[in-house]
Amino acid sequence: MKARYLWGVIIIIGITFPMVAMCQLLDNRVRANVTEAYDISGRSIVDNNKDKVAGYPFAHEAWGTGRIVLKKGLTLTNFEVQYNLYTNQLWYKIGTEVMALMDTLLTADLSFTNGKNPVPIRLRSNYPAIEKLGRTTLYEVIEEGSVVHLLRHRYKTIVDGFTYQSQLKYRYKEEEQWYLYDLAEDMLFKIPARLNWRQLPININRLINQYSFSHPDPRKPEDWVAMARWLNELPR
Repeated sequence: MKARYLWGVIIIIGITFPMVAMCQLLDNRVRANVTEAYDISGRSIVDNNKDKVAGYPFAHEAWGTGRIVLKKGLTLTNFEVQYNLYTNQLWYKIGTEVMALMDTLLTADLSFTNGKNPVPIRLRSNYPAIEKLGRTTLYEVIEEGSVVHLLRHRYKTIVDGFTYQSQLKYRYKEEEQWYLYDLAEDMLFKIPARLNWRQLPININRLINQYSFSHPDPRKPEDWVAMARWLNELPR
């Protein structure tokens, strides 16, 4: 009788332990997948300015989608994203919770809808620091190639003033500054407000001189776009 009882206990243990081990293995795999899917640093956001400032801090009012590549190697997709011009951050949603992306971003290809037309935005960081802007600053990449990148830094500030049909005391104001990045020199240059190329340092002027031999001096954003495109298409 005792022998039968002992054999019964051994059989139960023999069945139960592998099942527990298998469940634990599956549980670890599930946890690993969840961790891998959300292995990004984010900070929960409460927009304290929402009811105090007219307008919105984003590049576009509606949320968009995109593909985000982080410096540590992860690629994120299938997130709702916003480009916050007031904080120079990407915000994203997990369910209904809004988070600010805290990891260093390398590139983000975003798409927003303006009416019926999609509006693509490519963002990039890790450019040389300039004035108060560090390497983590997000720039819009307007033109890029093997010679120069033409960048635009869009930002919003909070200013005084009532807006139409609003009694809010403050409002968001959007501004922008253009930059030219020289890949060979690894240097970033601020384009003067009047887009006068002669005010730029001499090592970037050598590039612009090539363009100016056969084109008018670049003095407005459309000229800079054409110049950057022309320089990047030069035969090497």
